[in-house]
Amino acid sequence: MFTLLHQCFDFCIYVWTCASMLTLLHQCLDFCINVWTCASMFGLVHQCLHLCINVLTCASMFRLLHQCLDFYINVWTSISMFGLVHQCLHLCINVLTSASMF
Repeated sequence: MFTLLHQCFDFCIYVWTCASMLTLLHQCLDFCINVWTCASMFGLVHQCLHLCINVLTCASMFRLLHQCLDFYINVWTSISMFGLVHQCLHLCINVLTSASMF
């Protein structure tokens, strides 16, 4: 349970990261649209190269977003796990109480 609790804190950090990643992804989609526009504008070759760099960045961001969604699922799992930890502590208290009664 303690290792699962530690993972849960990590998930919280990743959720914060995820929030900023979604804004980056939005920018990234704009870049993809700009790449198509760019192809028809030979005068903007310099801008196009910058967009290509952003598209490569985009590829790694999709991978991070996929991980991020997994983290969301794990956050929900860890929330239900906190409930189990809570029950577990009550059981320990009850066992100790009943042991002292004997």
